[in-house]
Amino acid sequence: VTVLNRFTTSSNHRLIGANIEISTNVERRKMVKKKTKSWIHPADDTVFRQFLDGKMGNMSAPSDMNELNDKIVNTIRQAKNKFCPKNEKEQRMSPETKIKMEERRNMASD
Repeated sequence: VTVLNRFTTSSNHRLIGANIEISTNVERRKMVKKKTKSWIHPADDTVFRQFLDGKMGNMSAPSDMNELNDKIVNTIRQAKNKFCPKNEKEQRMSPETKIKMEERRNMASD
């Protein structure tokens, strides 16, 4: 950033010149790239595998590749939802605090 030499105007503002370089490739990549959730391993691998084997073994091979893909994806999602632990956010207030707040509200309304 540079301040330009004397430039007469009726105000006390000064003109400045600047060269700004923005890495547009990085910004574009951030906008386009899908943020994926990290894989959380199941608590018991053998039960997880048995569930997948049971669901996939009963599957008949459809003639359409898209239909087969949908069945596989749905089966894996079911297994993930059933056997993989979920990362639950820690609550800011404990249940005891919430109960006390409710009691205080009830006292104030009486």
